[in-house]
Amino acid sequence: SVFVVFSSATIGVMTGFAVAIFKLSIETLRSAAYGSSLSEQIYWWLIPALGGIGVGLLSLTGEFSPGLRGTANEIDALSLSVKEDLRFSDASRFFRKPLAAIITLGSGCSLGPEGPSVEVGMT
Repeated sequence: SVFVVFSSATIGVMTGFAVAIFKLSIETLRSAAYGSSLSEQIYWWLIPALGGIGVGLLSLTGEFSPGLRGTANEIDALSLSVKEDLRFSDASRFFRKPLAAIITLGSGCSLGPEGPSVEVGMT
């Protein structure tokens, strides 16, 4: 039906924007950490340590969302439940994990953004 196609297209466009903002955030943090006067004022090896401290402090605000499999299981459980209110109990935890990935990748982690990008799209 037209509604399904329109809904799917809207979700696809919103996911694309979310992933683009996610990747731009990583590059912005990376250029601020390594391509600015900050990297000249402190030792370069302290930048990843500061990123780790940032993620550690972020973890104090609450738990991170489950991994990719856990997120899919949670979404499936919510869609099959008979509750009238299908909102997540704590939606902010789904924003903590992408923020932690931005801090980790932007401060020098050598992994790629592909896995977190998929989770941003699912969220």
